[in-house]
Amino acid sequence: MRFAIGILIFFATITIAIVIMGGHILDFINLPTIILLLLLMLAVVVMKGGLKPVITATNALISKKYHITDAEKDRSISLFLLLKKTVKYGSVSIFLISLMNMLLGLSWSDPGLNTRSLSGAMAVNFQAALLSIVYGIIIIMVFLNPAIALLKDRVNIEA
Repeated sequence: MRFAIGILIFFATITIAIVIMGGHILDFINLPTIILLLLLMLAVVVMKGGLKPVITATNALISKKYHITDAEKDRSISLFLLLKKTVKYGSVSIFLISLMNMLLGLSWSDPGLNTRSLSGAMAVNFQAALLSIVYGIIIIMVFLNPAIALLKDRVNIEA
């Protein structure tokens, strides 16, 4: 329960900060970047044996009464640590790909270059590049690190 409340407080704080600083919340949402990071995480989960460790860990995090064996706990922690690495490297990779797309969009030899469309394409790619890093930090700091810490501290209560 504390985990869910902490996540809600985090997102409320970020939303308030964006609004106070004069931004619009939709400017901080880049769906392709989110989908790419989630697909990378899903690929790792599938390669490591499926969703069972994730579901088991989620149930253990939500309910203190849910019994999780030490082997399941270790497997879940191991998977979450691997997901942290995946998110780190995935975020940096998306950042670099977005920058490359931005640079490849520069066509200095084109005499009919439309600077308005060029600046729009650059802005979209630069936004995706920066948000990939922000999303990676959010996934790691808000979801994975607390989940790992809570799982490590988890002690099963024998009835």
